[in-house]
Amino acid sequence: MTLYMNDTPSLGYLGERKSFLRVLTNYLSKITELKQKNKELHHITETQKRIISILAHDVRNPLASIKNIIELKQSAILDANDAAKMMDMVTGQLNNTIEMVDNIVNWGQLHLQHGNLQLEYFDLNLLVERIFGSEMIKSIVKNNKLINQIPQEAIICSDERALEFILRNLISNSNKYTENGSIMVDIEQTGIKTIFSVTDTGVGIPVEMINELLNNNTCQSTLGTNREKGNGLGLMLVKEFVSRLEGSITIESTLNKGTKFMIEI
Repeated sequence: MTLYMNDTPSLGYLGERKSFLRVLTNYLSKITELKQKNKELHHITETQKRIISILAHDVRNPLASIKNIIELKQSAILDANDAAKMMDMVTGQLNNTIEMVDNIVNWGQLHLQHGNLQLEYFDLNLLVERIFGSEMIKSIVKNNKLINQIPQEAIICSDERALEFILRNLISNSNKYTENGSIMVDIEQTGIKTIFSVTDTGVGIPVEMINELLNNNTCQSTLGTNREKGNGLGLMLVKEFVSRLEGSITIESTLNKGTKFMIEI
């Protein structure tokens, strides 16, 4: 009888303990939920920043081409017929840029929804031709030849929008630092790996800058052959996209002879 009476407070204590544990469990659950929401919010914010950076970087090219045409026309270097032809080309470049903007926005939306790259089959030769179209005006102004060595109907499986951004920036960068030369895009298959290369005959990159490009998260951009300004953002984003494709990037360069960027995925 005494044992029963002494157990009564214990039962009350157990009830209070269960109630406390329920409150604690709910509290911890809400904390976990808040942490997850904060993580998702951070992911959305960073993705939006990246989209803005990409668009701001790539939309500059067609605007710079239009500016070049206007300056050439004003300086009487271009006659009316040449100016008209170049305006036709810049129209094509603007169309490519609009398509690129749509692609980046769509990619950003997919990234926000899934957080993963979207693997699909696509024609790499056509992709490079599309990028060349957006670089045509700049290459003409710099007297550079664009060479597409990708075989016809070379079908690969990757994230097309990510790879387009990578190649577009590497080709644009080569155009920036090359004059009266050439820029070539090629591909090599080594087992299950694919190596994309962008090779130019430009001014080259000093060894210390190559190390900075490959090993640091910041880069001090230098002026192009026509004193074009840059902020190094493009190559930093290229590194990020290559990393997300679980690939690697290497650079071979000789001063005053040229540079070769190689992307292995």
